[in-house]
Amino acid sequence: MDGIVVLRTSTVPLAVTAFAPNGLSARLGATYVNRKGVLQIFPGLDRFAEGTEVWTGDFSINYRLPQRHGQISFGVSNISDKRYRIIDTNDASLPMPPERVFFGRLSITI
Repeated sequence: MDGIVVLRTSTVPLAVTAFAPNGLSARLGATYVNRKGVLQIFPGLDRFAEGTEVWTGDFSINYRLPQRHGQISFGVSNISDKRYRIIDTNDASLPMPPERVFFGRLSITI
């Protein structure tokens, strides 16, 4: 990709999930991301290093539907709303959102 000479990412996801017999569960997670790169605006110009090191937290409540027919989840990613700049060519490939995100998910098993 133009501008990115080298890009290296280290990610460490950690999570703890507690399960209740009634189908409810809660998940608390943290993700460490260290992304470093060497950039060059145009060929022939000086290269420069850029990097980001960030921890974020996640939380979700999940309910397993009766007879395991699916799951309903509600949660939040990047709980602290920590804003960060990260080197990337595609925001869809980021290991976590760059701002707080609330989500709901329904998965059905037939």
